Amino acid sequence: MREAGPPVPRLVGAGAMAAAIDPAAPRIWWPESGDALRADVVEAGHLEVLVLASPFCRYSIAAAEDIAADPTLALLRSGERTVWLVQPTGLDEVASVREWNRSHPQMPMALISDARVLPGVSRVETPTFVILREGTVLERVQGWPLETGNAPALRAALARAASGDDGI
Repeated sequence: MREAGPPVPRLVGAGAMAAAIDPAAPRIWWPESGDALRADVVEAGHLEVLVLASPFCRYSIAAAEDIAADPTLALLRSGERTVWLVQPTGLDEVASVREWNRSHPQMPMALISDARVLPGVSRVETPTFVILREGTVLERVQGWPLETGNAPALRAALARAASGDDGI
C-alpha cells in the first residue's frame, strides 16, 4: 500500500488569468485558505525587486526578520514593487509557505515552479535579491550572513538602481 503524500492543491483563477495575460509571463501561485493556490504572473515591468527565499533557509528567515525591523528597507516588503518567491521541491512545502505567510505577513511568499525563468536568475540560491527596472536587471545581492546581515549591500544596490548608476 502506498503511503499518502501531501494533498494536491486546488488551483483557482488559472483559467480566467490565462485569457488575460501574456502566455510567456512566469506563473506564480499564492497559497490561499484550505488547499487552494491562486494563480498570478510575474510582470517584471511592474516590479522593482524579486526576492528568492525559502521558508526552510535560516538565511532567508534572518533576512526577513532584519528587513521587517529596518525602515530603510521597507521597499523589500511585499507589495506592488516587490515579490518574495520560493521554488518548492515538493507539494509538502505548500504548507510551509502558508506558515511562512502567517509568520511574515509583510513578506508573503508565492510559489514558482522554476525561478530560472525570471530575469537575472540562472540558479536558485537563497536569499537572492534581484533589482529590476522595466524587466532589466540592475543589481543582484546574494546571501545574508547571520552575524552581520546584508542590509548595507542592499541599501547600496537600491541607491545605485534609483540613481541610474547600474551596478551590473
